[in-house]
Amino acid sequence: MVCLDTDIMIAFLRGNKEAMEKIDSFSKFGIQLSTTPINVCELYIGAYKSKDSEENIKLVDEFLESIMCLNFDFKPCKLVGSLTSDLMKKGKFIGEMDVLISSLVLLYDEVLVTRNVKHFERIKGLRLEEW
Repeated sequence: MVCLDTDIMIAFLRGNKEAMEKIDSFSKFGIQLSTTPINVCELYIGAYKSKDSEENIKLVDEFLESIMCLNFDFKPCKLVGSLTSDLMKKGKFIGEMDVLISSLVLLYDEVLVTRNVKHFERIKGLRLEEW
């Protein structure tokens, strides 16, 4: 499975050709799409803040029906602690939300599809695919 970061989902919802082709290519090969609860929150924050919030909330609702949301429980919490500590010791912290996303992607053994590769590559063992 591949886990979609917020940037590719926003681009897809806005009709970005490159994002649409990338997501369509996963579907053509039968690859299950997922995202994290953190990314879902970011999508809804953007939708509610937008000028056309009612329409954008509906778009997010419809899009999320087609993908799986990774569960968040105690296991990723422990990993968040470890990752945060390691990154802070190295002076390379990437922010709480991205560490939360990374922990779920690692635990579910997925590939994170993002444009923010330079940011996420600080997480050891995190598999990334740039779109």
